[in-house]
Amino acid sequence: EQQQEQQGQQKWNRIDEDSHENEKEEKEEDDDDDIRLTFNDLALAEHIVLGLQKCGFIYPSPVQVSAIPLERLGRDVLVQAKSGTGKTVAFACRLLDSVLLTKVEAAREGGGAKGGDGGNVDTFAIDESGGKRVDVSSSVKAMCIAPTREIALQTADVLRTLATACAGSSKGRFKQERLACFLGGLPVADDGRAMKRRPACVVGTPGRMKQLVEMDILRTDQIRTVVLDEADQLLTKTGFCQDVLFLIHAASHKQRQLIACSATFSKNARKRMESLTTRDGKPSAIEKVSLCEETVALRGVKMCYRFICRREEAKEEDEKEKEGDDNDSDDYDDGMRLLEEKAETCIDIFNSVRFHQAVIFVESRDRGEKLSAIMIKKGGFKTAFISGKLTQRERMDVMQRFHDFGLRAIISTDLI
Repeated sequence: EQQQEQQGQQKWNRIDEDSHENEKEEKEEDDDDDIRLTFNDLALAEHIVLGLQKCGFIYPSPVQVSAIPLERLGRDVLVQAKSGTGKTVAFACRLLDSVLLTKVEAAREGGGAKGGDGGNVDTFAIDESGGKRVDVSSSVKAMCIAPTREIALQTADVLRTLATACAGSSKGRFKQERLACFLGGLPVADDGRAMKRRPACVVGTPGRMKQLVEMDILRTDQIRTVVLDEADQLLTKTGFCQDVLFLIHAASHKQRQLIACSATFSKNARKRMESLTTRDGKPSAIEKVSLCEETVALRGVKMCYRFICRREEAKEEDEKEKEGDDNDSDDYDDGMRLLEEKAETCIDIFNSVRFHQAVIFVESRDRGEKLSAIMIKKGGFKTAFISGKLTQRERMDVMQRFHDFGLRAIISTDLI
């Protein structure tokens, strides 16, 4: 135990030294504030810059400085940067520039496209049974794929917020296009009604969007931009990979652009990305923006751990119980004691550290449910557990309560 504590202290010292170095680097960066680039320097339209400023984005982060110009040129881009450094806003700028905002004059000249089609000329066919014109064109120009429903909802919320702010900053010159979010666990009929409103951009999880394509509810022939959010998971996990590849190949437009964002990229994911990039139906090189190949830890964030030692009484009791015959019961009691000790440790940390909200990740659903119950009973903390076992409505309700500060902590599997 002493050796483990010494190793832990050495690791903490290394982390603390790294944090001091990061603080020095940040001070040096602060000295260079007068020469920092702005979003104006990235040649973004004025209303987009003003909209970003309304949402609190004044200066672009390093990943945004590197990725936005390449994405606006229509190049296929692999973006690797740490979590929380602005990857979502980077591809959002591309979508704001090309899909989510449309000139009002262009929409009027387009002949009154249904649902705000952004001035695109509609294509019609004749329904032989009734002789009526049937709209067969696709309004969808961009598709964002996320590995979980929670990430998809978050991405859709960011895109809507930015589009609303940018449209409001244009003084009536640009209007916001519709965006639809497609998630498993919700009625397919709702997705069909959303498509009838002719969205310009769709966000969703791979399984549901593949289902909609197969049912011919979602048409992909006009999609020119495909975004993979958390691409490493999407391209390597067995449950996602085949569905994602199906959707990418379904978006068969010759000028299709592929943007892949993630904090990590395995070798397999990189190779797969390179095999998917095309231009005019031919293989093309992919641009790479890699800002965190060595480590994904955020600068200035202290990372620490607490090693939980088993109580002596528990150890002695375990030794006695091991002499018994009911091994299954012993294992269960042993696991519950350890879980309760972990819960008490969490409560102790929450009572000693100032924080607004927290996320506790657990390995399994069973542990998460029990931990949440213990935290509420012993600590009095408003917590909720979220996992794939809940219905989509229940999951959305938990996330909304967390978003509205109705919960201090959320306990989750790797869902979020």
